[in-house]
Amino acid sequence: MKSQKGGWHGGCIWVIRSDKHSGKSRAHWKESKMAKVDSIGWSHRKAVNAVIGGGCIAPTVILNITRCCTERCAHCAVSAIYGATVEKCADQAIRETEAGRELKLEQWLSSLDRLLDEAPATKFDLSGGDCLALPWVRHELIPWLVEHTSPSQVAVTATAATLRIWLAELARMVNYPRPGSVHITLDGCSEYSRDNLSIARDIRRLGMGIHAECPVTTNNVARDTIIRIYGDASDAGISEITLIRFFPVGRGALASGMLEPSPDEYRKAIRIWQELGRGCGPKIKFQCALKCFAQPDIQGACKIGPAAWCAMPNGTMLSCPWAYAQQGQPLHQDFVIGNITQSSVAELLANSVTSHMKTQVGTVDSCATIAYARLARINQEHAA
Repeated sequence: MKSQKGGWHGGCIWVIRSDKHSGKSRAHWKESKMAKVDSIGWSHRKAVNAVIGGGCIAPTVILNITRCCTERCAHCAVSAIYGATVEKCADQAIRETEAGRELKLEQWLSSLDRLLDEAPATKFDLSGGDCLALPWVRHELIPWLVEHTSPSQVAVTATAATLRIWLAELARMVNYPRPGSVHITLDGCSEYSRDNLSIARDIRRLGMGIHAECPVTTNNVARDTIIRIYGDASDAGISEITLIRFFPVGRGALASGMLEPSPDEYRKAIRIWQELGRGCGPKIKFQCALKCFAQPDIQGACKIGPAAWCAMPNGTMLSCPWAYAQQGQPLHQDFVIGNITQSSVAELLANSVTSHMKTQVGTVDSCATIAYARLARINQEHAA
């Protein structure tokens, strides 16, 4: 006697058949399928085709245009290449492009044109590194992307150093295409964070929304610090704060012992943020990797899969934006779903479903990426 359960998982239909008499569980089903996971089964291909055919695919794609950055944060996931000034950062990016480690403007445009032809509702977040250090991102890529989508589909994440240059350029241009929102980092501790906050009103004056991302570390889990961060964001007119878990990936792998909060510290900090978010100030959102610490538990599936992808500077596509090893390489091949210069949306979607299956099996931590990162660290220590 076969029963069938179905539902939505990460934006894609899943179907599980279980045998009531044998008591097979979903975990057993996943384990039994792993031997064949490299060639997606018929039911998954049918789901992929149904989503694309229905025109409902709308992933968020983070475009990490460059690893070059004007900051050198200890928790940087991409192990950004530091440039002391915007000019030095741009020069380094040119060298990275010439060496074939980063895509050229023409490659980004042709790849995005093809992607939008297949999935026109896709949303984008241009990031890095510090993508605005590259003049062609400010003058060509952003206007092109806004004109081929809509402002609400485009966001930019950058540092205050390059945002000031870009905002000054926009202020001189009437009716120039601009994205719907700008994302800044706001940890409440660093000079970098204070610089970002200082330009919030300039961003709003130019008609763009502003959202803050707060990486939760041991430096900002105290109640007084959280209240100050929330008050500063409210005073600056920031409408939304997304709390980000500390990821021991990229350069952050070297700082995890100092910066990564304990589970109890996470829980206490999140309770404070939840209290503040019930007021009339900025709304509080939780990254999926943090939801396991929230009380009451905030349910939410891991976004590895069709919901959010990341394009690395060389075009490699990851199923998780945080799945970086040190020196800007993929954390593990299980997170690689294709290349933006070559792969179709159908291929990326199918591979992201496979990636979800691979990375969730045997994962103890609620976040598969963090579980992989910790395992990689253990393997490195044993090898040494």
